Amino acid sequence: MKMYFAALSLAVTVIVSAVPSFADTYHLATFTGAIYGGGANAQSPFSPSITQGGAISGNFVIDTTQTPGAGSGYVNNFFSNFPDIANIPAATAFEIDLGASNLTFNLADALSGAAAIQFNNGNFNGFFYDTNFTYTDGRLYDFMIQGETWNISYIDPALGYPTQQYVSGYINGMTLGDSYIPVEPSAPVPEPSTIFLLGVGLAGLGLVRRRAKK
Repeated sequence: MKMYFAALSLAVTVIVSAVPSFADTYHLATFTGAIYGGGANAQSPFSPSITQGGAISGNFVIDTTQTPGAGSGYVNNFFSNFPDIANIPAATAFEIDLGASNLTFNLADALSGAAAIQFNNGNFNGFFYDTNFTYTDGRLYDFMIQGETWNISYIDPALGYPTQQYVSGYINGMTLGDSYIPVEPSAPVPEPSTIFLLGVGLAGLGLVRRRAKK
């Protein structure tokens, strides 16, 4: 009988642990923007793939549980602080498309700790995001978003930091979409001994019910 109750307890534990539980509430969101007008904001080698005034777009997941309220000032809500971020694919958590080949970036591309949703008194105010990438000309560039503005700058190898700016643009307000449930974590395969005990527990449960009927 003791083995029966132990197995039954184990069965309940296995069933309960199979149901995913996520810490916060999330929503999908989209945003749009554009490249500023003027030749200085769309220079070669990125033009003519990137054009003056050309549209950009993107998507991200917002943790509505952590959204700051009115009167909070400027707040960066870092994606790394989402308790369930490990179960949200990088391209779903954040992605921006600058409208040209090889110029789409997502959360996985960001430098360590350099990705956040920015709010101003509870209202969406763009992002904080930074990444480095090698373009088709073989040179290293920096792509950075600071609030509602973004730019691409050349990284001088002798200095080790961005110098000349080649592309710049802006981000518009967001559009909140449907609620989002993070990807369910993979459940571990039960050990043979666990399956055996589970079977014993279920068999014992059937035996007790049969005796109760008699």
